[in-house]
Amino acid sequence: LLWLSGFSYSIYVFHGNSLGYLKLICLKTLPQTPFSQLMQYICLPIIVIICCILLSVFLKKYFPRTYGVITGNRKI
Repeated sequence: LLWLSGFSYSIYVFHGNSLGYLKLICLKTLPQTPFSQLMQYICLPIIVIICCILLSVFLKKYFPRTYGVITGNRKI
């Protein structure tokens, strides 16, 4: 949990648009039954958080200056 807490701001920054896009894709492609809506409600946030963490790890490793600008790191 301590390691994950380092990515809390980047999750905050990245989750809005990605969650909106995934909801839109699910609304247009999946049938809207109560079960599928429940699964979307449960699974989409988990998927988005995992993707945001993976994106943050990638940016932090390969593009540290860009990651620093996005997350407010002043050591540029």
